[in-house]
Amino acid sequence: GFRVLCPETRENIAAAFGRAHRAWKAGSERTVDCPACGSVHALEGCEFVPPAAFARWALIFSDASSAVLTPEAEDQLTQALGTTRMILRRP
Repeated sequence: GFRVLCPETRENIAAAFGRAHRAWKAGSERTVDCPACGSVHALEGCEFVPPAAFARWALIFSDASSAVLTPEAEDQLTQALGTTRMILRRP
């Protein structure tokens, strides 16, 4: 399953993260009060397993025959968009 880990203790804080994420979408700060260590962390400062990220937009490739981009495709994306990060989504 999906896990969100505290950046200090690496304990799973997915439930607290989920509540904080919903609160942020409703207008609150983009932070989570960590039940594992007692600190306040930026949501994007947590570790996500599998990988996840905050973004304003995404490129989605449908019906792709492979999850690997060719070096040429990576170069074209980098030239067009700058630095990017690939995150695979489960169906």
